[in-house]
Amino acid sequence: MRPPARATAPRLLSSVAVPAPGEFAFLAWLEGELAEAPGSDVYSDVYADAVASVGRWRRRYRGNQALWRRLLRPERLVKEIVETAPVIAAVRDYVAAEPRRVTIVDLCCGKGYLSMLLAEMLPTDRVRGCVLVDNAWPRHDVAVQDKHINPEHLWGRYADAWPVPLCTSKIDLKKRCSLKALGERWLSAEEGEEDGGVLLLGVHLCGTLSLRAVELFNSHPRCTFLALKPCCLPPPVHARRGDFFEIGRHRFAAADVAAAGGFQAGGVWRGPPRSHLAARFERWTGHLLQGIESGQGGASAVEERRVQVRGGFQNAFIFAERGARTPRLWDGLAARRAGGARAEATIDGVPAGQLLCWQHVKGVACACGGSRAHLFQGHCGTAIAAALGLGRGCRTGRCRKPHPADALGDLIAHAESASGRRALLGTVAAPSLRADIDKGSRSVQTSRSVQACRHNAARRCSLPPEAALDALRRRQGESSHLAALLAAPWLEEAIADDRVRRLFARDSRSVRKDCSEAWAAAERVRTLLRSLGMPADGEGAALLDVCSGKGMTALVLSFEFPRARVHMLDANGEMELSHVRARPNLDFVQCDLFSRDAAAALAACRADAAACVAVGMHLCGALSPRLLTLAARSPAVDAVVVCPCCLKGSLKERVRAEARRDGREHYAVLVDTLASLARDECGDRGGRVSVEWDGEMLSPRNALVSLCA
Repeated sequence: MRPPARATAPRLLSSVAVPAPGEFAFLAWLEGELAEAPGSDVYSDVYADAVASVGRWRRRYRGNQALWRRLLRPERLVKEIVETAPVIAAVRDYVAAEPRRVTIVDLCCGKGYLSMLLAEMLPTDRVRGCVLVDNAWPRHDVAVQDKHINPEHLWGRYADAWPVPLCTSKIDLKKRCSLKALGERWLSAEEGEEDGGVLLLGVHLCGTLSLRAVELFNSHPRCTFLALKPCCLPPPVHARRGDFFEIGRHRFAAADVAAAGGFQAGGVWRGPPRSHLAARFERWTGHLLQGIESGQGGASAVEERRVQVRGGFQNAFIFAERGARTPRLWDGLAARRAGGARAEATIDGVPAGQLLCWQHVKGVACACGGSRAHLFQGHCGTAIAAALGLGRGCRTGRCRKPHPADALGDLIAHAESASGRRALLGTVAAPSLRADIDKGSRSVQTSRSVQACRHNAARRCSLPPEAALDALRRRQGESSHLAALLAAPWLEEAIADDRVRRLFARDSRSVRKDCSEAWAAAERVRTLLRSLGMPADGEGAALLDVCSGKGMTALVLSFEFPRARVHMLDANGEMELSHVRARPNLDFVQCDLFSRDAAAALAACRADAAACVAVGMHLCGALSPRLLTLAARSPAVDAVVVCPCCLKGSLKERVRAEARRDGREHYAVLVDTLASLARDECGDRGGRVSVEWDGEMLSPRNALVSLCA
């Protein structure tokens, strides 16, 4: 059976009118609907070509009204074009850069709209054919029944009418034997020197079908490109059985992502509010991304493209490429990600435009003294800027200057050669190529943070310094940590700075809680540094405040250990972070702890430091075990201290069951479980695991689990 959600997905538009008779009126109607659809500003070229392609379909099927009515349902047609547009754009970029002929495999294709559109849009000399895989196709030797997808529009007299050959394949992706047959027939055997590999596409793959797509990509080296749009989440039966999913070298609990809910007949949603599932879907796409094995030199990424409205949250597209990186593909994704606003690449947290000597590019004398990369002399500066995400590219059409084939790749290679380590990549909204950005800071990596650090510093905080201090002094008797912070010699000077004082201009209860937790973390870090033989001022150490929020803990660490380098790491790059500029030894790195680059981010933060201590205060749900696991497995982290918070994710049911059985508090069982996890991760490598309950923290969640190598 086909996944039911494919045929009953949410409505894309609030209303879709029935097209008027006549080809011209029909195409005008379709063009008008797409002009108002999501993505019309980014995928206007794809939409225009789609309208032309549908016009050719209409002429092709003229005289067969039954087939045309079955194939064309107005709302369905618009939805399919909009939801496949990001994949079509990426495939076009890839095929344009690949001189050899490729084969396209369209998984769970339904009626085959994606392959049909690609057959009309791609150059025929670059594509061998499209394989439309779905379990609902009939076998070639049996009659079409009601349970089948009628393939009349692809078979028989219409088979030779397609510019690119289209072939159907009846495959059930849930069966291992079918996956093996698919691999042997289409994904394994190469077609000689002119074989450009297989492009594996999966749009709207429901539940565990997304896992099968990633497995196919990982296990067949001939698959050079993957485009995947997951749909609904795995059903809750996997969580009830305690299943674990494993793709590549990544393993995760089904309970972390499984959820009930789906569309029933008539497009009616049955299940929890869809907004409640968005966080689980984000974790689901993150796990899928981590399971992709793109090999040496390959690349993979999750791209958010708004293709659903009216409560739809499945707007994530996963792209992966095996082997050498195709600049046109990834530059195109970056340009469309910007959506009209420029998105500058960052290398190790520094905007790429700041790493390149633009005077050298122009061929004039520079004053950088070699501190910036001397590359691309005499090349087109506009083309370079576009490759770095700083502009829209050279549009003259008659440019006589050479254009670098992969400007961003060359700049990354230069940075890695200079630093001797792998570069950490990111993006940041770039206000201007010549923006007045502080050249000596690496404090931010995202759009609003960059502008906040640059512009908000001039705005004054409305809370007077004495008022901020008085609010703390009135309650210092509640906690010895609060009293110790107030006695710190640096506090008054710090709060005198408007940028720092903003952290204290909040609800007083929250401020006191954050201050007590920050001081508790600083005391624990002091103990760990002492055990690692590091100086009391933190010289030579790297301190990581993971999932930092606005960074009260990081700020206290930067003052208590002035010779250490303190890094704030958080997935939210849209926070107001002007206080980061107030401390010379403090910076911010945007990092999602569940991303596949999380371990590399920790290693990049350590750099050449003699010791590295990671801190995670008030970590919710699966963040605590995730940080403990990353730190235990990463040679870059010497010690870690975690203060867990609430029960969420895969540990929730396990902890609750054990607490009910033993008659204990849930939080106490959670702490013991995390300590046991830390000991298991240490294994034969050794390491000390300790648990400390700190009653001076102004929170009932006051356990500190520490692991020191």
